[in-house]
Amino acid sequence: MTSILKKLNFIFGIVFVIIGIIIGKFLEDIARVILNTIHNLLFSLGLGGPGSGGYIDLFWESFITEGLGTAVYSGTAIFGPILLFEKFFKNIKINWVPSIFLLFLFFLGFFINGLIQYFKGAPNVDFIDNIQIIVMYIGYFFGAFIPLIMALKYVGFKHSLLDKFD
Repeated sequence: MTSILKKLNFIFGIVFVIIGIIIGKFLEDIARVILNTIHNLLFSLGLGGPGSGGYIDLFWESFITEGLGTAVYSGTAIFGPILLFEKFFKNIKINWVPSIFLLFLFFLGFFINGLIQYFKGAPNVDFIDNIQIIVMYIGYFFGAFIPLIMALKYVGFKHSLLDKFD
């Protein structure tokens, strides 16, 4: 019986990651509000981003807000449950790799859906908005997948591709 439970230990991880997704989405919204508030405060003080109010600043704000907001979402969804189990349930060993791969598919689905929506509406958007949307997708990509790669390394997943992220 215990051997069956040891083989099915990933189910706890999936359940807690689903809870982490809900909490992560809430924290992502808070992070975006905080990032936009900080950006507006710095801009009003004349300490804006690299372009000080031009297009570069617009792209920088889009990249930072999207990237960090999504990183909070992704990081909370996976690291929240991992650290919770390490701190409070040390006796329960969970295989986190299936949960990480499910989160990878979850964020990849949103990424692909966003790209499909972008290409459906791209002819109706001007040049600057196109660049801003592309920059936001780049920020989303890094924000979603870097925490998942870090989580794979944290749980000890071995693969030759992960060695390139040292």
